[in-house]
Formats: sequence, structure tokens, C-alpha cells
Amino acid sequence: MTITTPTQAKILSIKNCRLILENKILDEATIVIEDGILTSISTNGAVPEGAIDAYGCFVMAGLVDSHSDGLEKEISPRPNVRFDTNYALSSYESRVRAAGITTIAHGVGYQDNPKMGRSVEGAKELRKVILSRASNPDSQVTHKVLHRIEARDEVGVEALIQDLNSEKHETNWMVSFEDHTPGQGQYRDRKQFEASVEKHELEPGMTVEEYVNKKITEAEATFSQLEATRKKLRPFVENEKIKLIAHDLENRDEVRNAILEGAKIAEFPVTIEAAQYAAENGLAVVMGAPNALRGSSHSGNVSAREVISLGLCTALASDYMPSSMLASAFLMAEMKICSLVEAINLITKGPASMIGLEKEGTLRIGCSEDLIIVQSKGRWPQVVKVLRSNEPSFRS
Repeated sequence: MTITTPTQAKILSIKNCRLILENKILDEATIVIEDGILTSISTNGAVPEGAIDAYGCFVMAGLVDSHSDGLEKEISPRPNVRFDTNYALSSYESRVRAAGITTIAHGVGYQDNPKMGRSVEGAKELRKVILSRASNPDSQVTHKVLHRIEARDEVGVEALIQDLNSEKHETNWMVSFEDHTPGQGQYRDRKQFEASVEKHELEPGMTVEEYVNKKITEAEATFSQLEATRKKLRPFVENEKIKLIAHDLENRDEVRNAILEGAKIAEFPVTIEAAQYAAENGLAVVMGAPNALRGSSHSGNVSAREVISLGLCTALASDYMPSSMLASAFLMAEMKICSLVEAINLITKGPASMIGLEKEGTLRIGCSEDLIIVQSKGRWPQVVKVLRSNEPSFRS
């Protein structure tokens, strides 16, 4: 509900809320937002007429997701099914908003891999669709692109370089340097890689073991491409055209090399050694929210809970499950792995700051911030309202 002042400012007030700030929780709080700007936070005094009653629900900043692969599945939920890209993005947008996510970075795989449904042309199209939606004032969330490259895939890397060179004025591209070769990184345990192979990836008559052997042989033949990719990316890192993300780091040597290449983020480190060394050397550390929620990695790697308990985690990302972000945060607090404020920072302030969104992720006076109202009556929290600073409910 809103009231209009003589100056025609749009005022939105919310009372009786448990307000989660970056360093504390305020009970029975009232907030006032004028034309999308948070102007007042109080726990006593008069409540503005017409204030929305939160009935004791939590009010917090909108969630920021630095890595989501869900759009890829929304486009192609089955091996032989593919939906229109614009439709899939609109559909997925509704899903992530319902999960409380108001800013999301969609993984776009620059890769030539037909069996995985990925192609350079598909990546380029998807990027354009996402950026077009991002510029649309009717968008229900803020969309960003996470450019994912398989470092040994020369075709995919060249396509990304071409796009980087063609977009002269666009900066701060998020680029994830990845190598999913069996026997290292996420799949350092060969058996985990074998378990991840789907039937449609196999050629007729081929066994899983034969498929993995073929992948390893192909990787060995393209080892030199790793250094070639690093060399191609260096100029873009040096002039801050891209924000380099190191993916699936396994040990100190890999972290050290990533730092030398200019990486600022260690995404999904697979061992506690890598996570700790990354954090000690100033890298932001991202773990998967599904990992934190389940208590273990689906690939048999380090538990996000352990990384969080040691204070090494900067952010939790949805990876493939949007609703896991809020659920994992509340579960971490329930299990006393960290406080609720610390857990919420992992899905708001942490990822926002990490990807360069300094004005998002926290509720503070003077900020223009998306916010969500969350009910937590049972074990699992539920988003009951999403309010975005650019929407009519906030602005005149």
C-alpha cells in the first residue's frame, strides 16, 4: 500500500518486520522507502499510515546469484527438446524471482560440444537475448552474463575473444576459466566423471569407460591450448575488460597460477587446501548453495559447509538450483555453522561486492535496493514478496 505526499513522491512503508542488515537483525522494525530510496529504519516511534504489515517476517536485500546454469536446462530440459530462447529466459526469470533472486548471472558456455547441446552460435545468441532482456525496463530481475569457457576448446575461446574485441566499450565481463578434463578439478576422481556421463553423450556401442578414455586422450592432445588460452586472455585482464574467475581449483599451485593470471575469484574450489589458500591470498571464494544444502558436493569434493565453518566463503551461488540459496542460508544458521546474518551476507552482500555491484546486496539508508520479504515458520523459508527499486510499487 502506498501514500502520496504533496510533492508526488511515492512512499512505501513496511512495519513489524525482522530486518536483516549486514551486521545485525532488527526486530519489530519499520522501514520507509521514498521513490525507491531507503530513507528511514526505526524500531520505535510512530508507524506511517498505510504501512504494509510484514507480520514478523524477515525483510532483507534481494539475493545476488553469481553463477546459474539453470537457464541452459530451461532451454533444453531433455536431450531432444529445445524451447525458444526468449521464452525460456522469461520462464526462468519468474522462477528465480520466486526464489528471492533479484540479480542473476547466467552461465553461457562458449563451447563447441553438440552432444552437450552447446555451440558457439548458441552461446552468441543466448548472450544477445540475455543482454536484450537486461536492458528491458519490464524485466523482473537484473540479468548478467557469466561467460564460461572450456580452456582447451579453441573454437569456443576464439569466439569469446571475437566478442570481447567487438564490444569496445563494454567492461567488467565475467569470464570463468574452466577445464573439465577427467582426472582433475571437479572430476579429479575418474569415477565421479564416469558417473556424470549421460547416455546421449555416448556414440553407438561405446561404453562409459571407452568414452572417458577418449576424453582423456583428447585432453592430452590439447594440453598446449591451456597456455594459449591464458595468453589470449591476459591483455583483457590487464586492461580490466574482464573479471577472471578461476574454476574448480584443486591445490596451492593452481591457486598460485590463477593469481598470476589475474584471477580475483575462486569458484567452486574442490579441496579445503585450495579454498584456504585462495582466501588467504585475497581471492573471493564461491561455493555452491546446493552443496551447502545437501552437505556434500555431487562430485565428491569438499563440502561447502566446511568451507563456510572456517570463514573462507565469500558467496554461495545457486549453480543449478535457484531455491537452494535462501534454503541453504537458513539451514547454515539453524545448524550453527554460522549466524543468520553471516549466512544472508553469503547470498546478498558477498556476491554483490564480489562481482562489482557495490550498491546492491545490503539495506542501508540512502540506498536504492531490491528487497524481499521472507516467511520462516517451518524448516524451510519461503519468499512471500519481492519489491524491486525500479518497479511501480517503489516509484511514482
